[in-house]
Amino acid sequence: MEDNPTNPTPEPKEPETAEPAPQDNFAEPTRETGTSWQPTQATAPQLGGMDVPPAMTQPAPAPKKSNVGVIIGIIAGVLVVVGAIVAIILLANGSKDSGGKGSGSVLSEQAQARNKQRETDLERILGAANDYVSNNKGKTPFGTEYDASKMGAFVNRYIDDGIDKKGADEGKAFVCAGNSYSYSKTCPGFTDVKGKVFGWTVNVAEGNKKNEKISYSSNDGMDYVIHVYVKATCGANEGTYTSASDEKTFAMFYIVEGGKTLCGDSENGLLNKTKEEPLKTDKKSIEKRDIQREDDLARLLTAVNDYQTNNSGKTPFGNTYNQATLGTFVKRYIDSNINSAGAASGKSFACMKSKCEQFTDPDGTVYGFTVDVAKSGSKNEQIKYSAEDGMDHIFHVYVNAGCGNGEGAYNSGTGERQIAIFYITEGEGIVCNDNH
Repeated sequence: MEDNPTNPTPEPKEPETAEPAPQDNFAEPTRETGTSWQPTQATAPQLGGMDVPPAMTQPAPAPKKSNVGVIIGIIAGVLVVVGAIVAIILLANGSKDSGGKGSGSVLSEQAQARNKQRETDLERILGAANDYVSNNKGKTPFGTEYDASKMGAFVNRYIDDGIDKKGADEGKAFVCAGNSYSYSKTCPGFTDVKGKVFGWTVNVAEGNKKNEKISYSSNDGMDYVIHVYVKATCGANEGTYTSASDEKTFAMFYIVEGGKTLCGDSENGLLNKTKEEPLKTDKKSIEKRDIQREDDLARLLTAVNDYQTNNSGKTPFGNTYNQATLGTFVKRYIDSNINSAGAASGKSFACMKSKCEQFTDPDGTVYGFTVDVAKSGSKNEQIKYSAEDGMDHIFHVYVNAGCGNGEGAYNSGTGERQIAIFYITEGEGIVCNDNH
């Protein structure tokens, strides 16, 4: 065997000068503030990096490298790369647009835009059904059971004349025959944004139910079918209905991407839209919105005066609530996007587009009406609604009346053509305006 060679004594080395550690200055990015009246957040103070003093001692000599460390490092690197690839694949799959079951993942911007279009489509279809009711003595196109030919004729006449009048089986897509005067075979008025023609189901709501789940679950994914519930309004919870007694009252449900269930009904229009940013609740913001409400009340009175000019001095209110007359009045004189079918007394009117800015409260709620006749000989009589009950987005009209001296009070007038209109504001006050 060969003898192990002896290790020579190492030569002394010159001491190395320690280099200062590299510095990273971290600054929190500035936060943009909103430019509209929506709530904004104060910009956070900017934080600079702190200087770290250089090492004061010479670092210890690095230990000798070994092959084991190199191998472990290679394995760790491979695992990191594999993990990154898997994460990218999972992320890509999670972000794909899908009309299937809601997974709880955040929808892409494209999917959110499609869902907004579906809200507009459902609102438009709801408006068409209300128009049908106003033109057919209060009857809906749905009845209490599904009728393919009746539904086909309704869609062809009120929504898209390219749809075949024969309709289709319940739950099946309607047939698009294309317009007779056009080479186009598309039916954009009754087609989902993904290009699939809608279908229908018709259900009759069970009596005395409140926030009852619809039979179709959003977990089953999109089916491109509008689910109608007769004798119902939208429930307080998503995908639920509350039963009503009148057959001309109905709710429509539509399942969209992400598993969300849209609902609109004949009394309240489209509900549970994509939520807007919350309103500012500071005193100055509330006062600004209340000033806008007073301006809206003045514009309403101007519209009433115009109506009187064109209708031999009569107001659109008469001496009792007339839903059809008020719906036509608002659509013609105030906001052409309002459904002319109107709404029940004390209910918000239906909007046939995404917004009805000329007949909408600053918080986004469409206005409604009540109509009462003033008590004869009254002076500073209080209206029925109290400001303590909060804002209800309703114009309270008193026929044969003028504004009284106190808040929320009226004086009786000299006839049906004199009116006083009251509105309960967000600041808990009651504003009044009259036409004399």
